[in-house]
Amino acid sequence: MGRDILGVYQATTALLKKVPAGKFSSFVLTTYLAKGSTYAINSYSFRTSADFLNALQNTVISPGASQQPTISALRDALSKEPLTRPKSTVFVFTDAPSANASAFDPSETATTDESAVVRSAIHWGLRVR
Repeated sequence: MGRDILGVYQATTALLKKVPAGKFSSFVLTTYLAKGSTYAINSYSFRTSADFLNALQNTVISPGASQQPTISALRDALSKEPLTRPKSTVFVFTDAPSANASAFDPSETATTDESAVVRSAIHWGLRVR
C-alpha cells in the first residue's frame, strides 16, 4: 500500500493543479485499519488543499487484515464530518475488499452501513467514485 498511497498523493496533487482555485472548499481524509476483531476509523477535515495533501502525504501505512471496514469508514466520513457538503465529490481509495459488505437492501428501514451510505449519497447528491 505504500506505493499505492504515493500514487494517490501524486494523482491528487495533479488533479488539484488542473481545477480552478476555490473549486473545492473543504477536504476530508478518513483512514481506517482492521486487525483481528478490532478496528479504528479516524476522519480529519481540512480547509485547504495544502493541508489535505500534507496529511495524505504523512499517512502512516500499517499491515492489517485482508479485508477492511471500507463501508463503515465511508459512512463515518459522510455522517460525522462537518465539512462534508451536499453535491460533493467523494473519492474512495482502498487496497482491500470491504469486511462489512452485505447484500443491498433498498427498503427505507434498512440498517446496514451500505444502505446508510447509499441513502446519504442520494440525499446529498454526492458523486462517489
